[in-house]
Amino acid sequence: MPKVLAERLRRGLDVDDDDFDALYPSWGRWLSRIHWTPVAVARRAAELLVARPGTRVLDVGAGVGKFALIGSLVTDGVFYGIEQRKHFVQAAQAAARDLGTRRAYFLHGNMMALDWSMFDAFYLYNPFVEHLGSLEPLDGTIEVEPKFFSVYVRFVRQRLLRAVPGTRVATYHGFGARLPRTYQLEMRVWCGTAPLELWVKRREEI
Repeated sequence: MPKVLAERLRRGLDVDDDDFDALYPSWGRWLSRIHWTPVAVARRAAELLVARPGTRVLDVGAGVGKFALIGSLVTDGVFYGIEQRKHFVQAAQAAARDLGTRRAYFLHGNMMALDWSMFDAFYLYNPFVEHLGSLEPLDGTIEVEPKFFSVYVRFVRQRLLRAVPGTRVATYHGFGARLPRTYQLEMRVWCGTAPLELWVKRREEI
């Protein structure tokens, strides 16, 4: 079944979210409706972010890796997911093995410890919203506090400011702040339950 899903995605055919989510343990399937990127959104976002073969895309707060897995199957990009919850990373790695994809990599840790200059594009699906308390926490394995929301959003803006011109950012349900003014909105399309936006850095900060 996983290989069938992978082949359908590679061929551009529709894949049902319930079928894809069956790759994960029961807790991963239960969280999908709210917390994981829908298949159709992941496909479109990946296509927008991968400007050329080998584009390196970072998914911030990757969860169980759904976006990165799909992106690696529908484009020629190389996808990385960073996630603080170790069992989420393990679920993503297991799904990658089942699907047979070799261009999706999952890292356990905090995105603040990464060298963002390694990447050409970024995917942000409102990755810090659970710290605001407006949604139920995914689980109790990490500390969830409003202070982290401000710290993380500020950090992302700083890293995007430092990025080189041509850097691409896709946001779904936003990420908690406006992108720096050096980024231009290239596309905004309703996809899934919210607008999917593509931003491209056009110039250095003055």
